[in-house]
Amino acid sequence: MRHKEVSVMTADHPNNSAPRPSAEQIRKRLTKKAFHYLGRYASTSSRLESILRKFAQRKLDRADPALLDQIIREVTERCIRSGYIDDEAFIRSQFRQGLRSGFSQRRILLKLAQRGISRDLAEAVMDQQTSRAANKKDSELAAALIYARKKSVGPYSRAELHPEVNKRHLARLARNGFAFDVAKQVMALPSADAADELLDKIYPHQLG
Repeated sequence: MRHKEVSVMTADHPNNSAPRPSAEQIRKRLTKKAFHYLGRYASTSSRLESILRKFAQRKLDRADPALLDQIIREVTERCIRSGYIDDEAFIRSQFRQGLRSGFSQRRILLKLAQRGISRDLAEAVMDQQTSRAANKKDSELAAALIYARKKSVGPYSRAELHPEVNKRHLARLARNGFAFDVAKQVMALPSADAADELLDKIYPHQLG
């Protein structure tokens, strides 16, 4: 007895005879996905585009690729116009958070690049921030002092700073993206009290 072959449609094996989704259907699904994602996470325009493309690959694989690209851009631009995405505000937020965490500006720029922010835009916004609060060098020194306090480095060290330890601490500051002259300033401070006094003086409180 011959059995009839049964066609089973799964997410991994879509029905190739299914009609392509219309522009309106694509727009509706992508908009819903964008709002759901932005309701949970702070994002950049580049990051949202990436999320929507991955979603489209899984859920809208029958759609026309050129139409998908167009609608992904439209949905992203709509989110920007509506204020759901603001790359400059995202940079300012990451800069403040990075400074409070003791991150060097080089490390902050790297993290922003990973979120799709161009270096030129990131540097321009960060320069605006430091010019309003303190100069760029003081902001970097403040971040280095915060890092040193968190990690017991330099003047905050619990161990005696003989030359070998001093060299290791300098290397730790350098590995975290701080310039050599900034690292030397931190290491030259005689005590934790002196470091705290300097930090209180230069920390750009307007960024907090």
